[in-house]
Amino acid sequence: MPNFNKGKFIAESIESVLSQTFPDFELIIVDDTSTDDSLSICRGYASRDQRIRVLQSERRSGDCVARNRGVAEAGAGVVAFIDSDDVYAPTKLAKQSNSSSRGRSPR
Repeated sequence: MPNFNKGKFIAESIESVLSQTFPDFELIIVDDTSTDDSLSICRGYASRDQRIRVLQSERRSGDCVARNRGVAEAGAGVVAFIDSDDVYAPTKLAKQSNSSSRGRSPR
């Protein structure tokens, strides 16, 4: 999850990931030098849930670089993307995991 100044939305986005019916995930949040409260919100969630990792960029690089850094840090063979102002449906990861195990792309 790339993040830049999405403090207004990021808690809802993180909550949508935490509410998944598929509980075996790692949420990697890459903060791209936010100047609002979003980094502290992310760190608060990470302190309460070991499935969340927060990385901080040293300088503003943009969403693509932040997303690629998150992918490079991922420990799983399946990666799902979410932006810091989006939400997942509760079964999104379960459906993606099931599709991936059959060799098909999720819809």
